[in-house]
Amino acid sequence: MAQNISVTPHIRTLISEYAQTLKKRNITFDQIVVFGSHAKGNEHAASDIDVCVISPSFGADYHQALVSLLSAAIDIDGDLDIVPYTPADITSQYDPLAKEIRTYGIRVA
Repeated sequence: MAQNISVTPHIRTLISEYAQTLKKRNITFDQIVVFGSHAKGNEHAASDIDVCVISPSFGADYHQALVSLLSAAIDIDGDLDIVPYTPADITSQYDPLAKEIRTYGIRVA
């Protein structure tokens, strides 16, 4: 994960609210990681917030995990772009997005 770069307090607050919503819906997770422009420090006014939720409970059904995560984000006042990963999938050498998240991501929950 990225070092010496931090997300804004506003982003931390949004992700904290999102994490609480996930817990209320009994969606377990190991980590929530912000990646993309907000993690790299080159976001602009129209940037969405790229978020990776890592959980062993996602299993093989990627689409069901994504639907659950997106439905939990509906009431969050931010443009969250969410991707689910299992702990095994996030370590894949063959997934360029996983590598991007590992390289530049900032764990926020």
